[in-house]
Order: sequence, then C-alpha cells, then structure tokens
Amino acid sequence: MFGWLEDKKLSSSSSSSSQKQSKPFVGFKKTRFHSSAVGQYATVTNNRKDNTTARDSYPSIKQSFSFTEKEQGAIIEPFINLVERAVYDFLVNNEDIIPLEIVESFADKQRPPISKDFCNADLLCMLNFILENITIFSKKSVFHGQYKANPAELLIDFKKKVRNKLAHGIVVSGKGRWSDHALQHVSILACEVIICLGKCP
Repeated sequence: MFGWLEDKKLSSSSSSSSQKQSKPFVGFKKTRFHSSAVGQYATVTNNRKDNTTARDSYPSIKQSFSFTEKEQGAIIEPFINLVERAVYDFLVNNEDIIPLEIVESFADKQRPPISKDFCNADLLCMLNFILENITIFSKKSVFHGQYKANPAELLIDFKKKVRNKLAHGIVVSGKGRWSDHALQHVSILACEVIICLGKCP
C-alpha cells in the first residue's frame, strides 16, 4: 500500500509540474518532510467542545493493543508522512489560485513564525491553511473522492483524531496510545485524505 501511494503521489506531482504555466501568485518551497509526531509522551487529553460528527456516533469499541508503543509509532509514521506530502503537493499544484496576500497574512499570524513559502510549515500548519481558505479551493473543484463536496469535514476529522492525538492523546499505561481499532482508523483516514487532495486512479 505504501509503495502504491508513494508512486502515485510522485507521478501526479511530476505530471502537474510539467503542465504548469508561470505562477503569478504564490510559490511554495518546502524542502523537508517528516511526521508531525510531537510530544509523544504527553498525557493531556484533547477535550472536544465542538459539534459531534457522524463518525463520533459509533458505539464504543473495546480497545485491544496488539502492538508495543514503538511498533504503533512505526505503523503511524509512514501514514503521517504520506499525508504531509499529499497536503504539500496539493498546495503546490494549486498555488496559482492562491493570492500572495492570503499566504502572507496567514504566515504572519503563526506562532512560531513560518516562512511565506511554507518551507518550514508542518502538517498542522498546512491543514489549518487549507481549512482557513477552503472557499478558494472549493470554487475551483480541486478536491476528489467522496469528500470533494465537503473536504473540510474530512480534514478536520484527520486533524483532530490523528494529528492532535499524536500531540495530546492519552498514553494507556504500558500499552501506548494507539489501539488496534485506532490504527485501522488512521490508515483509512490517511487514504481518504490522500484521495481527496489528489486524483483517483
């Protein structure tokens, strides 16, 4: 699965680059990709105060942990890396519809500061940028898959249940923070995000 997603993103990025005209708007220049797995030993919960989505209506499932904490991280990290690459490629492929002043305004508000070409922007920062400016992208029909009409729902879901859990999720004593069901859910969400931001085969 990893190989297919990597090949798919690389071929899509190469094809898009060859077809692009001059870019009068924004130019993204991220050069380093890594998982945004910060605070891996934090024990703070991410308390929800927003509206509950349909995904949260499922009955609770008994948690089982078949993998050690290190094994959980080894499973999660490639999915996070693939999503980070997909999010960045999405921005690059659509930089000609993003006004420069929008990027400058967003970059100036970030703490810690980020470069206006997003070279030091992490996954959370890029997700926030897309969500904050979702109308710009929606007008051009650049999303794909079952969430193309409402990509914000998927991106918010991924942000809260995957990225934020990396930083703030509870570590179950001696078992880690990712149950078998949670690992499965991460893989599904990651694939859905990649499809939504790319093109279906």
